[in-house]
Order: sequence, then structure tokens, then C-alpha cells
Amino acid sequence: MQELVKEAYELFSHYDAPRPLDVCITCCMDPRDEERLASMKVNEIPLELLMEYNDEASSGDTPTTEIKHFFPRILEFMVKDSFPSHSEEICLGRFSPFKSCEWTEPELLFLRKFSTLLFTHYLQIYPIQDGMTPDAILIMFWRGDFDLDPILDAWLNNDSWQSVLNFKEFYFNGFVDENRNRLNNSFAEQSISLKLKSWLGS
Repeated sequence: MQELVKEAYELFSHYDAPRPLDVCITCCMDPRDEERLASMKVNEIPLELLMEYNDEASSGDTPTTEIKHFFPRILEFMVKDSFPSHSEEICLGRFSPFKSCEWTEPELLFLRKFSTLLFTHYLQIYPIQDGMTPDAILIMFWRGDFDLDPILDAWLNNDSWQSVLNFKEFYFNGFVDENRNRLNNSFAEQSISLKLKSWLGS
């Protein structure tokens, strides 16, 4: 996974995040923290500061260059089992709405590689740390407008015992008992619930 982090820094290192950053500094993020975040080297940004930026209110349409600027550090924390958000499900929320026309082909290929490898990384852990579940990671990618099909294909092709146990956990506990059309996760929308139910039945 460290090679993935290295590749991310090489691919996105030339992007800047001009101020003001897309975060509320009127009543949410301290303006001094916003200034500090914008001026720091990406690989030196502390987890707490990135969490503050990620969790506070924004326009809902973060500039793509700003996303690319912070992405390597976000990825670096993720592979260390530290998601820069109070909930991993919303960690990549700034990617939505995803504008594919503003990403180069190598960058798009990298995002697909990143999503598949990160998910596979967590499939190899059972139980996943701090009560996190595979569907929480899938919801995270879904809310960031990532394509889930390659990720789910990777799960189908992973026959490790940890992956099998994670699948069992998801199958029996991932949906609301009284309604198998709804994921047992408050961050899940109906669309991803139905997609994962269909995937299980395919």
C-alpha cells in the first residue's frame, strides 16, 4: 500500500489549493486553521486538521484541484487505518459531484486502482478495526461517486478466509432485519442498498 501512496504523491503533487478553501470559516472551521491548512506541505498536514476541514460545512461542490491537492494525504491516512473524518462513510464526500472531465486518464485509472486496492486491504482484516464493516467502506466510495462494480468484482475474486468472514458478516448483518432492501447503516441511501442487495442475489 505504501507504493500506492507514493504513486498518489507523484501523480497529484503539482496541484495547489488556492485560498479561500472550500470550507465554512464563518462559524465552522477556525480561519487560522484554514490558513494553516492551505499553507502547509501536504505530507505534513496532521490528521486532526484534515478531519476538521473534511467534516465542516462546505459548498457541496469543492473545486477538483482542491480535492486533488489533499487527496494523497487523505489516502496516506486511510492506509494507516486513520480516516480523516468522524465517520469513514463520509470521508470522500468532497469527490461528489464527480466531474470526470476534470480528471486526466491516468488520474481516473489511479482512482479505480485506489478504490479496489483499499477495499481489498480491509477485506484482509477480520474483524476490521474499531467495528468498521465492509459496507461502511462501500458506502464511503458510493458517496464519493466512485464506481462500485470493480470493487465488488475484487471481493468476488478474493477467497481469503478473512474476506469470506467479512462477506458472511455483511450478508447476515449488513441489512435491516425487517427490511432486506435497506442497509443497516444510517449513511446508506436507498440506491446503494438496492445495488448491494441486487449484487448479493446475482
